[in-house]
Amino acid sequence: MQKAVKCEAEEIQERMRFVKNNYKSLTVKRLKILWGVNSLNVYQFLRQYDLPWLPIDELTIKQRGRI
Repeated sequence: MQKAVKCEAEEIQERMRFVKNNYKSLTVKRLKILWGVNSLNVYQFLRQYDLPWLPIDELTIKQRGRI
């Protein structure tokens, strides 16, 4: 059980470092695909760990009918 918690904490730290180091080239959709989660999970992760906000892909905006 402790090992699982430690692995989860390490994964969170790794994801945080990845976002901080690459946020200029990342989008929500790319992280969503990379991490295998939905967009809401990406936004919650960014907000929870006070990480920079990422742009939404142009394709995602088109799908929502904003363009």
